[in-house]
Amino acid sequence: MSGDVAMNSSEPSEWPFTLHPLFHPSNKDMNSVNNACHTHTKKVIHSFVTDIPLGVRNDYFESMNLQFDGEIQTNIEEYYENDELLFRRVAVKSYGDISEGDGSLFASYMLPSDPFTHTGKNVMCYTDFDGKPHLCVLSAPTKISIFDVFPFSNGKDVISGGEGHIVSLPFEASSIFSMPHSSCGGLLIQRKSSDGNFPMQLNYTEEVLKQLENASSLGHQNMMNSKIKEGSYGIGAGKNQSRSSLDGESSMHSSYSDESDINQLVTNHNTTTLPTLYTLHLPLDEIRPCLVISDKGFNAENKNELWCKDTTYFSNEEEEVLFVGGIRCFTKSISDIVTVTYNHKKGFHRIWMLNETPTPPAPMPLWKSSSLNPDIDIASASAFSELYSKVAMRCIYTIQNNDVNGAASKIFLSTNEKSTGDFVLSLMQQGNSDESKHKLVSIEFDPINHHMSKSMSWNVVNEFSHVCVSAVPIKSSPIVFSPFSINRTDNDESQKSRLQWNFGIKPKATDILISKADGNLMLYRGKTLLTHVCFPPDISSPSSATYKLDNPVTNRFDVSCEDSNFEFCMRFSCSILCAQSEVTETALSAIGSAFLSTEDECSQIPFALRADCLRLAQLRARSDMQSTDVEWESFKIITSAIIAVENGFDLASEMDKIIVTDIRYSDNQWAELLRSKFHNEFIASDARLALTENNEVKVDYEDSNLFNSNEEVQFLKNSRSLATLKSIGLSKGVSNIIFDALHCICEDLKVRRGSNFANTSRKLSQFLQSIAIRCNTGTNNLMADYVKHYTLNFPQSSASCDFFGYFELSIQSRISNWSEPFCIFSWIENIMKNQNKGIFNTDLNGECDTSGKLLQLYKVLFSETIKSNREKRDSDLVKALVNQGFKDVNDLCSKISLLPLVPILDAVARSRLSPPIMETSISPSFYRFIGRIDLAKIKEPGGVNTAVDNPAITSSFDIKGDDTDGLMSIEKFSAMLFPNDVRIRDATKLLRSSKPQFLRVLRGPETNDHDYEKLKQQKLALLCRRVLALPLGRGMMTIGTCELPFEPLTIPEICLAGRIPPQNAILALEESRCTGKHKLWPEFHNGVASGLRLPQARDEKSRLSRNWIVSNKPKVRPVAPAQAGQPPPEIEYDHAFGGFLFALGLRGHLQSLDKPDIFDYINNGANTTVVGLLLGLSANKIGSCDANILRTLCIHIPSLFPTSLRPVELCTSIQTAAIAGAGLLCIGSYHRVLTEFLLNEIGKRPSADQNTDDREGYNLCCGIALGMINMCLGNRGRRSMNDDLSDLKIEERLHRYIAGGIDENFEKQKQHQGDRAQNAENNENERSSKIYEGPMINIDITSPGSTLALGMIYHRSGSEAAVSLLELPQTLYELDNVRPDFLFFRLVAKSLILWDRVEPSKTWMNSQMPEIISKYYELFRLKTNKASSFEGLSLFSLSKQGKDDQDLNNAKLEEFSSDLDYNSIRQAHAYITAGICFSLGLRFAGTGNEEAYSSIFEKILELQKLRDGNDSLSLALRPDIPTLELCLGSAAIALAMIMSGTGNLKVFRLLKSLRWKSEMDVKYGNHMAYASAIGLLFLGGGSKTLGNEPRDIACLLISFFPRFPIFTHDNRYHLQALRHLYALAAKDRKIEAIDVDSNEKVLLPLKIKYCNGHEDKVMSPTILLHKAEACEVSIDSESYYPASMKVNGLYELNSITSIFVKRKAGRLSHAQDPSGNTLNISHIDLTRDDSLSLIRSIANDRQSKAFFRYFCESPSADCGSNIFSLHDSTCQSFSTKLVVEAFTQEKNDSMMLYFALWTLVENIQNNAWQSKSIWELRLLRTFFQVSDNFEVISPYFASLVCECIDNTVSIQVKGVSDDSKVFQANSIEIWNTRLGCSNS
Repeated sequence: MSGDVAMNSSEPSEWPFTLHPLFHPSNKDMNSVNNACHTHTKKVIHSFVTDIPLGVRNDYFESMNLQFDGEIQTNIEEYYENDELLFRRVAVKSYGDISEGDGSLFASYMLPSDPFTHTGKNVMCYTDFDGKPHLCVLSAPTKISIFDVFPFSNGKDVISGGEGHIVSLPFEASSIFSMPHSSCGGLLIQRKSSDGNFPMQLNYTEEVLKQLENASSLGHQNMMNSKIKEGSYGIGAGKNQSRSSLDGESSMHSSYSDESDINQLVTNHNTTTLPTLYTLHLPLDEIRPCLVISDKGFNAENKNELWCKDTTYFSNEEEEVLFVGGIRCFTKSISDIVTVTYNHKKGFHRIWMLNETPTPPAPMPLWKSSSLNPDIDIASASAFSELYSKVAMRCIYTIQNNDVNGAASKIFLSTNEKSTGDFVLSLMQQGNSDESKHKLVSIEFDPINHHMSKSMSWNVVNEFSHVCVSAVPIKSSPIVFSPFSINRTDNDESQKSRLQWNFGIKPKATDILISKADGNLMLYRGKTLLTHVCFPPDISSPSSATYKLDNPVTNRFDVSCEDSNFEFCMRFSCSILCAQSEVTETALSAIGSAFLSTEDECSQIPFALRADCLRLAQLRARSDMQSTDVEWESFKIITSAIIAVENGFDLASEMDKIIVTDIRYSDNQWAELLRSKFHNEFIASDARLALTENNEVKVDYEDSNLFNSNEEVQFLKNSRSLATLKSIGLSKGVSNIIFDALHCICEDLKVRRGSNFANTSRKLSQFLQSIAIRCNTGTNNLMADYVKHYTLNFPQSSASCDFFGYFELSIQSRISNWSEPFCIFSWIENIMKNQNKGIFNTDLNGECDTSGKLLQLYKVLFSETIKSNREKRDSDLVKALVNQGFKDVNDLCSKISLLPLVPILDAVARSRLSPPIMETSISPSFYRFIGRIDLAKIKEPGGVNTAVDNPAITSSFDIKGDDTDGLMSIEKFSAMLFPNDVRIRDATKLLRSSKPQFLRVLRGPETNDHDYEKLKQQKLALLCRRVLALPLGRGMMTIGTCELPFEPLTIPEICLAGRIPPQNAILALEESRCTGKHKLWPEFHNGVASGLRLPQARDEKSRLSRNWIVSNKPKVRPVAPAQAGQPPPEIEYDHAFGGFLFALGLRGHLQSLDKPDIFDYINNGANTTVVGLLLGLSANKIGSCDANILRTLCIHIPSLFPTSLRPVELCTSIQTAAIAGAGLLCIGSYHRVLTEFLLNEIGKRPSADQNTDDREGYNLCCGIALGMINMCLGNRGRRSMNDDLSDLKIEERLHRYIAGGIDENFEKQKQHQGDRAQNAENNENERSSKIYEGPMINIDITSPGSTLALGMIYHRSGSEAAVSLLELPQTLYELDNVRPDFLFFRLVAKSLILWDRVEPSKTWMNSQMPEIISKYYELFRLKTNKASSFEGLSLFSLSKQGKDDQDLNNAKLEEFSSDLDYNSIRQAHAYITAGICFSLGLRFAGTGNEEAYSSIFEKILELQKLRDGNDSLSLALRPDIPTLELCLGSAAIALAMIMSGTGNLKVFRLLKSLRWKSEMDVKYGNHMAYASAIGLLFLGGGSKTLGNEPRDIACLLISFFPRFPIFTHDNRYHLQALRHLYALAAKDRKIEAIDVDSNEKVLLPLKIKYCNGHEDKVMSPTILLHKAEACEVSIDSESYYPASMKVNGLYELNSITSIFVKRKAGRLSHAQDPSGNTLNISHIDLTRDDSLSLIRSIANDRQSKAFFRYFCESPSADCGSNIFSLHDSTCQSFSTKLVVEAFTQEKNDSMMLYFALWTLVENIQNNAWQSKSIWELRLLRTFFQVSDNFEVISPYFASLVCECIDNTVSIQVKGVSDDSKVFQANSIEIWNTRLGCSNS
């Protein structure tokens, strides 16, 4: 073919580049059987060599103290004994020498013993799972074994501890491949074809088939059965378009887009072939099929259009995957994955791109459909399959070659000639004519422009091929950068993409090493030959041998030869990087960058130059001459020869005259010493000889030899560089390009920081100076400006032999395209003086990154357009620094010289003190750069918070002893929330149920021992009644306060014992007073409280595992041992476990359970276990309408059973829990079927005796569940309600259930029951023998639930029509017909509807009380006062009233009826008062509203006085005690809801006084209410508060329903388990301040400004009360830098908010110094130790502490200089002053600048002249002349420096060498002379 690349005939094969031998690889024959140990034999059946990522090497191998170069070999080994397989393993070893055995074994894993039938090579690979490499092995046709070989590597542990994981496949796989990029990383798996030839029969399970069918019908819209339309794939160049070859003839590559073939690529309508390609993205993820994307999906703006009918699964069994690889791009961020397949039927290759797919749109659930089929059973609905594809493939090119046979044996990517990326795809295929020869087909693509267009096909730039024996990709040479544009914009992606390589190790290009049939090895970059390669001289081989290349890893590879006469195998490395000479590599990179923008024919010059330099260096290194840098000497010779030849020098004829004398045998030992490596290194280090004044030794040219051997002479004469130069012509200006490139990089090195850069710059300057002098001989002054430039910088002459001097050449032309020499310092000065004409339009060399960036920064800093706006200028400068890739100031100062950075550091310091506002355009990197890590962390929330509590506060809270209830640890948890008192400790004492209670019983003199013990038991029984109610409150206090546990959670036992003083004797409660029945539900609450301590499961990683949950299951214990012939003994269940399961669901962990676990708990667990599990599952999936859970709930509701199953006996508690669970699961879904069912269930009459227990609670739960499902339905508008549920007549039926009346369905139900009774054999079980209800509705059963349901349905709607259905009685008659407690429910429901009208004012509270009740309650009060004989002492005394008021009151008393029911008035007033408080509590829950809090507080005091007061008025107005306790408890809970999480001390004292009573009339439910109030007040230890969204309100309403149990086992009116649903409304609202320097939480005053104008001043840590939708939190302390953060969506916030703060230098913390005073420098005596200790204590960052330790405290730091006598005298005192100034003026960056100036000026005064130092001082002087604002360096100090320099340069220094005098004169010229600047 004409496109084949042939070897250049002029290439001299005598001097190829020599390889570096490494070792002889082991296991040359992978199929041979090797002796192992004794009779055991080992067989390696698969093996591959690879490298491991650098992070793994640094982490794992350094921690193991292993020396490792990153090359490992992974083998699948089989061990046999007597031909019997013992075991199979995978072994990971170092790839070592065969003499050392198999190398170091890193890891070994056993594999399954299944028959290993894989014949392909792609059965092992390393791939990334969640950012961490894992070894994947196709260990069996249906098994993939995944191993974490290096568990210490950085990243997240997917499989921890080096353990393995087996992934079972639902099919037989043929190969696996690694997908390298993280966007869609993981494994690509290909299944075997059905015929078994390429790649066995598909063995899908029925479950997987069903999943795929569901996915096809629901998620992919029958994509499996679709057909690709014509033109839907842009494959290759198109159907009618042909590509051109390099020589213009027809190309061997053609695009293939035949319609029939494309249709075969995907599945037809009539076939059911399953996919052939699958992906695995995590070890525990699903196996997902791959899609083939259409052009419609590829070009769609809305990526959901990807899931269209033209998209199908990849299911062509004829396509075999051969290669998967990631594209590297050096100029743009591209993360494409390339895949190559081979079609065995058509015989061509296809190239595919892999892309990540969006999540497919989920189908609409059945219950959301407006046309619901009534025949569908809600218990049989199926869940949506989540088996959607994550990877889509699109064909971009097709390769068809008739000259080769079969699939490619090797495929790889390599770098193109422009060094833009690995854009050359090479395929090595077997030729038709000669089987020993292969054809390497290479295609160069342009993916960069492809990303900018919408074309599916790639743009092919180049096509070429090589005829070879073997080829491998190796990384042997570095890339070079394109020219640097100073005038570029920050949004220029092509310029910004190179920043990832700045100042670091540049990536190496991937070149192609080819083995030819003639035995030659050749290295190519694309189609350009870089160099010939040969073996070292000590390795001999026959000339006819051919070599096989294999196992490439970076620049290392294996070379083997299996010739009949010669066997050879060795590993070599090949690198054309000048690693030993930094100056040579820098120069070559600069030249390579300069030629990137030239013509194609000139672009070969840098490749040839690099190869010639290295080959000449290898020749020179063979001599005994100890040259310090043979590569640099070689570079100078080759470069000088190129310049000379292009300028007319006849090199060939002159070289023929040279006869080289070998200096190895010279008698001139002194000359040999001067050429030695030691001497050159000594001179290069700028050291001064002790015995001479001369700095360097001059060597005359005539005493030196340019060449060391005749081989070098011949090599130079026939070098590729000169040959290439002659072939392209001598008029291309190659010399100018080379000279300007070297000059630019030389200037760039001046502003780089580091001693090695100075040495490199000196060498380049000396070399360029010698060239410029030869262009400036005689009258020719074309390069005089360059001669002067180099003379001013480095006036010393060179000690090395010069090419031009050797041949006595002179050049009669200017070899530079610049009008004046480019001087970086001069350009910077001109920019500062606004004399920058033409500078910014210049493109610098691509390697001049430092100088280019510096000029860009000065352009921004001294911009005329924004000169007046300093803040914007400073902000733009920092943005530019961040865009340039700098991380912080230290990073900037470590890479660029310090003094040119003074103006930049000034701007950074101003930005640090006054940063821009927290706007979206400011990135976190901006704040991180200016040192405001606090603002950076605020800007990027979501990271893992590892901050620790302040040890000064929490150190006193050491946990000692047993802390199973978590109350001891919560004291430490909340210590910083309440640092000034012990309220949290008192609260934990009140809620602790795991320790004996304090018991004191007074004993009268007449009481005997028996009676006294009885009294103690009675008193202890009352105390234990309260103890049994405490777990509910403890759960509230400890919710979410512990970390994820590793061991099973211990549930504390409830201690029913007393501690009797003074001996503290323990008295246990008698068992007869508290049986197991009494402890059942308290134990349940105890389990819930323990489980609620767990953290919330927010994602998969924070969720507890199934094994951990199952490990907590208690063992079932029989009550008594089994007796022979007796029935099985009764089983004693652990009821706490049911509560524990409920808590796991509330915290989001229960979904880890499998279906068999759920079945086991339901089938074998106690009733409490079933209740907890049902509620937990529903709470875990709240609002999801999960069909599986809904099905589980429905089978526990007998009303949904068929008629034949109705007699199934189920506990009422389980039924109630199932109903409540359905409400939670479908909350806000407006589920029609459930709505209709619950409406019927509320009015359902008792049908059997077992359903009469706890009937009130069941109906209440039905009503609340109905309200949950239709939450805020009335707020959606009447139209939608009528359209969806109008036929159910919800309002009418609920009103009938509330108000009562004749049941319209009574006759129908009676007739229906009669028919069923006649037809059923067990009709007696269908009737209730306990309860008979006539035709009237029993509102005692239906009213509470219906009332609350109506309020929840019309929640926040403001509907007056709905409110009219809930009117309170306005007459005595109406009052007599309503139960008083119903008034509570009606008022709460009314408040839910009129949500926005609820006000925390006395006016609103008084308006809610019906006038009739207010009137008679007031009259009753007046009558009591009048009848009292102590009117003056009465609280409501009439003595202060006037005469008119007394007459009016007397008139009112006359109206007072004696027939009035006083008790109903008292009860109604108490219930309405409690209802008002409860309504306010719901409305302002979690807000901390002061008005609502004060109003409820007053009402509670009134109710408390009625309960505890003994005056006549209290006794007269007091209702019955149960009513009063219920109302008081409800009001206490309402107050706690408002102040939840605040720990308000005043409220806490009130609650303590309310709960103090422990008497007979205080029931179990009353204790539960007060414990709940205390727990709410300290919710989550003070870190949480309650939400206020509709879902939260529903949970609070059912949790704190004001019907508390009388006994511990009472569930009649309300299921006790529902008391814990408050956990769903608990929100993490903690906000804490974290010091970024110490990573400690700090006490700090904050200012919280809400969007409604309200402002609070609080002390962090605290909680954010949702007083508005959003707020802004700011620092309110002078000791810390100002910072603020906005918190949006406050109502939905459910996470800890951290505001990061940074303490100012010289300030103490707020705890140490609340006033925030600044350190006063005038009060510090620098000679006193206590002053130094004070400074040491305020040094808060690492840099300041290190500086102070080494320079201020160390006496040896005194340098004794008298330079700054006006400023200070010693280094130690000067350093201390610097520290103090830095602290007081916020100038931490100034310390390093001051010392840089100190050192620089002292060197000048000591005659250590350096032109760079003078230039830097001149720039500093210019900056202080043009600027009017200084931050890091004081003007006074700068003036001292300038004055010192002026004095120094004006004094003639005596007693120094002549060279020093010349250098001094040059420095004076630089300091005082105005130097110009121009550009080419």
